[in-house]
Amino acid sequence: MQGRGFLKKIYFKQTLLVILFGYLSGLLVWGIVTGKDITSFLANNIRGGYPTYYIILTTIFLFGMYLFSRRQSNPGGLQETKILFWLILAIYIAISLPYIKIFQVFNLPWFNFDWIASSALPIRVFVLSVSLSVFLIVFFFRNIDIKKIYAIPSWSVYILVGIICIAYILQSIIKHNHFGTVAWDFGLADQVIWHYSKFHIPAPSTIRGLSNIWGDHFHPIWILFAPLFWIWDDARMLLIIDPIIAGIGAIYIFKIACKYLKNNLIALVLTFSYLTFFGLQNALDFPFRGDTIAAALLALAFYFILEKKWLKYYIVIFFILCCKESFSLYVTFLGIWLIVKKEYKAGIVSLILGILWWFLIIKYLIPSFLGSPYPIFTYQQLGNNYGEVLKTVLTNPIFVLKVLFNPAEKMNTILVMLASFGFLSVFAPSFLIVAIPMLGERFLSSNYLLWLTVFHYSVTIAPVLAVSCIFGIKKIISNIKRPLFGRCNFLFISITLVLISIFFSQSLSLPLARLRHIDFYKTSSDQLSIYRAIKEIPSNASVAAQDTIVPHLSHRENIFLYGGATNNADYVILNIKTGFYPMSEDNYKNSIRQLLASRDYGIKKSEKSTILFQKGLKSELGPSQEILDYINSQ
Repeated sequence: MQGRGFLKKIYFKQTLLVILFGYLSGLLVWGIVTGKDITSFLANNIRGGYPTYYIILTTIFLFGMYLFSRRQSNPGGLQETKILFWLILAIYIAISLPYIKIFQVFNLPWFNFDWIASSALPIRVFVLSVSLSVFLIVFFFRNIDIKKIYAIPSWSVYILVGIICIAYILQSIIKHNHFGTVAWDFGLADQVIWHYSKFHIPAPSTIRGLSNIWGDHFHPIWILFAPLFWIWDDARMLLIIDPIIAGIGAIYIFKIACKYLKNNLIALVLTFSYLTFFGLQNALDFPFRGDTIAAALLALAFYFILEKKWLKYYIVIFFILCCKESFSLYVTFLGIWLIVKKEYKAGIVSLILGILWWFLIIKYLIPSFLGSPYPIFTYQQLGNNYGEVLKTVLTNPIFVLKVLFNPAEKMNTILVMLASFGFLSVFAPSFLIVAIPMLGERFLSSNYLLWLTVFHYSVTIAPVLAVSCIFGIKKIISNIKRPLFGRCNFLFISITLVLISIFFSQSLSLPLARLRHIDFYKTSSDQLSIYRAIKEIPSNASVAAQDTIVPHLSHRENIFLYGGATNNADYVILNIKTGFYPMSEDNYKNSIRQLLASRDYGIKKSEKSTILFQKGLKSELGPSQEILDYINSQ
């Protein structure tokens, strides 16, 4: 009787704990998904007004009560109570973290802890994902036949990669069809590759205003994609091939994981984490770039290194060098990492090749094409040129670390990158040597955009994080003497990584999340008016077009990004609802007024928010009422 009373006390305690766990988990999910302030909700939630949160919370409450009503005969209640207690404590700390002021006591003159408050999202996502994963393992998967789950066939990776690549292609083409792609850089890449398909090598770029595109960035690898336009002469061909390239890289991540972890489930999950990584999603949302190609090639490079297939490795690093001039530093640090791993021959070759390529392209080749010194330099805090930057790195590393991690936005991005793979990469730190130039070129820069999680800047580190995560898991599993979940350790890691990917996709509003919204698929009447205007433009005519219209007209010799100047183009096409980059809105309105008053251009077509001007046309046609209202508005 006493034993039964003891168990009842434990189960009652468990029930209370699972309700508290459900409350805090529901709160954390609600905060991550909606992006709303959790603390203000805690202070005011009695008043209501948050039905979505209450639905989540009530569901978890009912689930908890049902769960424990079916586990009255379980003798492991005490252990589960302890696990739940630590999960509740972890979630509570994660919720409270941004508001803990005690860290201010430890501020140092060269470093500060402001990033703890501003970086709450990755920490919350990680804590919640781990907690929910433990919860699911303890109360759902402990008694299942784990061998069947682990025996998932290896060919399933092709289904996973295929589904995700199709989703990316769908998202990219719909976005492009709705005038979501831009002149810089997709329109630029499309025009250059179109020139290559016509055997114009090196290619000019009227969008960039260069007679030789290699005076901007050195990416001859684009030449390999020119034959695509012999199959289908359309910019959307690049939008199809871009996710396929990413998918090829993901398959090699899977192969590495299978070999070293010997578990198809975790290998498949790591492939999923790689393909849904925020850096890759954002890169595919801003196509077509050497960065995405280089990321896939880096995955191949790691695979060939681990397989000791050195000839294939050398071919791959040559293609990486051809993706962009700055990637020579990636090859250099691949060489350093190989030397650390005692692969001296391949390491020395990579190191020397990377350094020589950097000097050749940066100091000589690009300046010769451009007619002036290499223009891209944003490291003024460390010096006035790359030589001074290197000197500062070697002589004042403490200052370099301060620049690298401050302000807090930098640390937030670093934490999001690490959290995306469950912080498991830190358990295989030698692989992170390869990430040094990737972090340095971003976080030592004075360009604020490079510090953020948006755009394409995080894609090249994806294979480094994925491979280091694989070996981090291998190290953890091999060193655990008393596994917490027995044979379910791989399952626990798998569930955690999937939850992290889902939460980040939602909370960071990543591109694939758009596919859930019906409105994303709809084409507006304004967008249709642009297509009708484009049909009026001859294929050989020169055109000055608005930013988001340029990629739809870039298969021609002369296409210009409209910035107030017409560049003496045969046609000028504008739409007042697709932005006004690179101008301010006032300047944009003034430029439309000037075109309307010009004797050099007449209105060829004006419908809704779109207007098409033709050079030398004498027309009695006036602008639409919508355009008149816009240019006359304050």
